[in-house]
Amino acid sequence: MKKFLVITSVALVAICGVFLAFSPDILSLIVVGVMFVVILSGHVFGIVPNLLFCDGFRNGCASIDSIQKIAADNKWAALRQIQPFFHQKTLDSFFESYLDKTRKQQDSGLIVGDVEDFINEDSLELRNWRGVVLQISGVLTALGLLGTFLGLMTGISSVVFSTLDATIASIETLLQGIATAFYTSIVGVILSVIFNLVNRIVWNYTVREMNLFLEAFHTEIQPYSEEQLRAKSYLQNEEMIRLLTQINNAETSSSNQLFRDASYEQRLMVQVFSGVKNGEFSTVYEPVCKLEDRSVVKVAAHLCWKHGTLGVIHNSVYFPTIEANGYLIQLEKLLWRDVAKELSDRKRSGLRTVPVVLAVSKIFLMSTDVTRYINDLVAEFDLTPHDFEISLPTDVYMTCHAEASETERRLRKNGYRVSIHGYGGDLLDLPETNAEELVLDLNMADPERVSDIFGRSLKKNLMITAENIVSARQLAQMRKCGCEYGRGRHLYPEMTAMALIDLIDGETV
Repeated sequence: MKKFLVITSVALVAICGVFLAFSPDILSLIVVGVMFVVILSGHVFGIVPNLLFCDGFRNGCASIDSIQKIAADNKWAALRQIQPFFHQKTLDSFFESYLDKTRKQQDSGLIVGDVEDFINEDSLELRNWRGVVLQISGVLTALGLLGTFLGLMTGISSVVFSTLDATIASIETLLQGIATAFYTSIVGVILSVIFNLVNRIVWNYTVREMNLFLEAFHTEIQPYSEEQLRAKSYLQNEEMIRLLTQINNAETSSSNQLFRDASYEQRLMVQVFSGVKNGEFSTVYEPVCKLEDRSVVKVAAHLCWKHGTLGVIHNSVYFPTIEANGYLIQLEKLLWRDVAKELSDRKRSGLRTVPVVLAVSKIFLMSTDVTRYINDLVAEFDLTPHDFEISLPTDVYMTCHAEASETERRLRKNGYRVSIHGYGGDLLDLPETNAEELVLDLNMADPERVSDIFGRSLKKNLMITAENIVSARQLAQMRKCGCEYGRGRHLYPEMTAMALIDLIDGETV
């Protein structure tokens, strides 16, 4: 890479030197000299840092290989002992910050964040003035045009027709000005093409080396945070089911034989009923924000079960059971009423509010007049349709399209904003709808197909919001695809009503 750096530097200097040497006059020499200064600045501040980053990422891959050879048990301890890791000042400073953060996360028992939180395209672009360097190609072309106009102006201004000799002399001056004009234009275009080509090749090579390093890091050292999260959630759910089973067995040890013979689902429902009676179910809110500045535009409401013995139980543990027997309808109605009451109290207190997204389950939609139910809540708590957004499930469009479309039509007619949740990214499942928004679940979507999903949704005039954003990598990908809004624990965690009030009131309105 150092050889390539030397070659490109010498080549640029040589090319500019040739153009300077063949300049037809002082004016063109000055213009080409300015071009030389501009292209040299772009080389120093844009191309050179990228080449150094490339070397750094290759050194990082070599460091990972050395860890594989010397440490099989405690890779993190070996990782922290390799100093410097990249042998590149900027990347090493990023990596030190990442190691400090992971040390705190590991001590606290939290999910270890991704290295992309610190080392990514955005952070590299800030350090190599990429936004400015990208303009250099246009600046070179503009300088060529400026030289053209200056050459023509000096040539035309000297034209005199008073005598034959003066006319001949002025024509010679005019031709010299035209030569200057064409020369600066040609040089500007050639230098612009050369610099743009070299800059893009080097940047793409830098991104490639960075991705190779990140792939090696996540393969050999630390999985992506979303993979850790899925594994942790799976283990927690398995442990929760085991503990619930133990509690059920303990509770039924002294009960009658009929209850002891009941299935796990039946005994789980007893605990769900008990939880509702004891107030263990509460409403939590997940902010939906602009990805650009994290300003909250609305919130999604969910039920949270905080078991008296086991603490918070993830809904994947009990939702399949309560959905199968229909009790999910009662819990959804409990959620909606609690949200309406909370929203009404905030409005009466003069606090700032944002629309609340209420998700409808398939069983709720098929058994309840959703429009009438939300209208009754709006009337009872003195609210408006603009206070809510109703989110319908994707699968109901696949199995019961007529009912979903009719519910969607009635909700929109009554002034409610309608979105569709539970979309996994399968282009075949992209529903025919008049809803305003589609919620893409990143836990289900294939990262390689996200760009196609956004392209197809744009053709349908359907805005996409991303959910379950759990890493900087996913956030960067969503922003690159043109996604404007999203939610997930990387942005904001689920929070209580009081925490939401503090968050919203703390923003600048």
